[in-house]
Amino acid sequence: MHALQSADLLVADGAGVVVASRMLGGRIRERSTGPDLFMAVSQALDDLGCRSVFYLGGTPATLEKIRARHAERFPRLTIAGTYSPPFQATFTPSDVTGMADMINRAAPDVLWVGLGAPKQEKLVLELRDRVRVPLCGPVGAMFDYFAGNVPMPPVWVERAGLHWLYRLTKDPRRLWRRNLDSPLFLIRVLWDRLRGRGPGG
Repeated sequence: MHALQSADLLVADGAGVVVASRMLGGRIRERSTGPDLFMAVSQALDDLGCRSVFYLGGTPATLEKIRARHAERFPRLTIAGTYSPPFQATFTPSDVTGMADMINRAAPDVLWVGLGAPKQEKLVLELRDRVRVPLCGPVGAMFDYFAGNVPMPPVWVERAGLHWLYRLTKDPRRLWRRNLDSPLFLIRVLWDRLRGRGPGG
């Protein structure tokens, strides 16, 4: 919660957020996902030219696939660096310092972080005041999508708000526990609605 509340920008990456906003009188009317942000920003930087990005996350094999796909999709956007951090639940202070030093030496215009929530959001919070990067963007599953490890869901799945179900069927062992939160979230939203609480309540 602290990492999210400390962010400069939050996107509605989830159908549940849109449903909650509509039920509680908020202004969010459609999803805006990590992949949406990644593609829009990357395309804008590619159009400008003389810009660079850093990819932090994923496996070495995934990062190699990303390098190849990136060169095809964004030929004018330089990859300043990539790093596959150790697979562990949390990072030590020395881990974070090492990553910050590596990123600062590369001096990218954007840092993309693909470690999965909430790990990536917590890391960005630790890095944001230690790296000289205009934008640090945690984009979750975008690394696997962009690398081609996981196929992007069909448009009808996105429009139906079933992206979560599509991902669950592709990786049930890893995602089943996370999706248990969804019913609890909707129960809380219904409770807030019954009590007359809005977005700011």
